Amino acid sequence: MERDELAERAKQMTAAGLASASRGLTKAARAAERTAARLHTAKDADAPAAPDMPQGAPPEPEGPATASPSAAAEARADDDVAALAEQPVRALTGEIPNLSTDRLRALRAHEEAGKARKTVLTAIDRQLASRED
Repeated sequence: MERDELAERAKQMTAAGLASASRGLTKAARAAERTAARLHTAKDADAPAAPDMPQGAPPEPEGPATASPSAAAEARADDDVAALAEQPVRALTGEIPNLSTDRLRALRAHEEAGKARKTVLTAIDRQLASRED
């Protein structure tokens, strides 16, 4: 090969390596964010009770005295989507046809922001597209 061809090939390989490294760093950053969130949650769970509150007593509710039923349902749905997203690919893709369109959309957003598994995202997209027809 000529020197110019070798230089061009080196540039292409460098660009491909940088793109791959960038994707790896993005995934690592997402994993670090998930780990930090889990540690923060665990730290809150291990925190001692306030001095004027007996150990094990439930915390005072924040906000209005009664939460709306729709807010509680949304919180349960969010937890359910997060639990679904933690499943292995095979188990999760088996559940996709059974989910409502709203839950599919929520799961897709969660998956895209988290693990971003192509197989899962493709399965969700196919299911959503089949429902639009």
